[in-house]
Amino acid sequence: MNNEQFEETEIRSPQGGVISPLLANIYLNYLDTVWEKRFSHLGTLVRYADDRAPRRQRA
Repeated sequence: MNNEQFEETEIRSPQGGVISPLLANIYLNYLDTVWEKRFSHLGTLVRYADDRAPRRQRA
């Protein structure tokens, strides 16, 4: 939207489109695997829908 008018994009998937959550979850699944193998000592990675929030382990 620009000046309250919709402008169709010519490339990429639109934010909020049907494919966006699918693509995000495919990537975040990969990130889960990498985090568990390499960074789990830093804390737990918590997924909220299609976002991430690292949580530190308590000492």
